Amino acid sequence: MRKQSRPPAPLPFEEKSDQWTKQWLNIRAQNVSGFTWYTVGGKTARQWALPALHVMNQGHCSFCDAFPLEDRSKTPVGHFRPKGHDRFAHLAFE
Repeated sequence: MRKQSRPPAPLPFEEKSDQWTKQWLNIRAQNVSGFTWYTVGGKTARQWALPALHVMNQGHCSFCDAFPLEDRSKTPVGHFRPKGHDRFAHLAFE
């Protein structure tokens, strides 16, 4: 496991994470299934997050330490604290 230094959050996350979190918690409260990445400036929040995650993880997978991050279009964004779990839902955009 590599030591990670968390870079600053991408600007859309700094500006919108509180709003997105409220929306996500509202969706979960209505028992609507599915998670959708919000879009800002023509890019999904996932597309904004991946470059920062790539830098933070030094191009490695956070879980297995392999190099699957070469093709970022197919890179899954995993959560150490699953956004679908009631206990961690409020951290979905952190």
